[in-house]
Amino acid sequence: MLFVDLENFRQSIWNIDRRREPKYSNFHYFLIDRLVKKFNWEKHNPRFIRCYIYTGEYTDSVIHSIKHFADLNQQKYGTILNTHISRKEAQEKLFEHLVGCPFVEIKTTPLKFSGGKSVYQKGVDVLLAVDLVYHSAQDHFDLAIVCSGDLDLLESIKLVKNMGKEVIIISNTPELSKNIKKVGDSYFGLSELTLTELDEVSEIVPSKIQLSSQKPSSAAVPPS
Repeated sequence: MLFVDLENFRQSIWNIDRRREPKYSNFHYFLIDRLVKKFNWEKHNPRFIRCYIYTGEYTDSVIHSIKHFADLNQQKYGTILNTHISRKEAQEKLFEHLVGCPFVEIKTTPLKFSGGKSVYQKGVDVLLAVDLVYHSAQDHFDLAIVCSGDLDLLESIKLVKNMGKEVIIISNTPELSKNIKKVGDSYFGLSELTLTELDEVSEIVPSKIQLSSQKPSSAAVPPS
């Protein structure tokens, strides 16, 4: 069973090449196949149960907050509302696409806005941790693949391991907690991917070539 903090995964891809975006249709299949080969598990014929994807979601409430902020700061932030409305529409298209992917389920928390240009996600790690422990307690999987390096997941990973489950951590972010890396049964860094493998799991988006020096937003959106 695969548990993916989507923003963490996007950041991991961006840290390899800022022109890239994940191939949302098949990245989960690729990661599982790559780990099966890495650990020589073909002989066990492992079965993929489900991929849970966690991310912050643009809501009408956060758009309203951005609109209010833009109205008060028109001279400096006149275009911010249109930018986030476009991202909300792009995110809705991404969600619609992911819903159609077999064995994929999206779980979201509302994005937050505290002024300025950016929004941020909050509570995604808690949502992931609860599901990780729940599905372990229900004996729904033998092996959990966790795409995140958030320190807040430390205790839930320890608990799942104490239930007799195995946990593999996947990430490639500078913020990766060393404790998370150590507590997992194994760690796979996306920087280990060859260029051919990177092309399997992500793609270069022409519109991002000009923006490659900018930091990605806190909301998962598909390539423009």
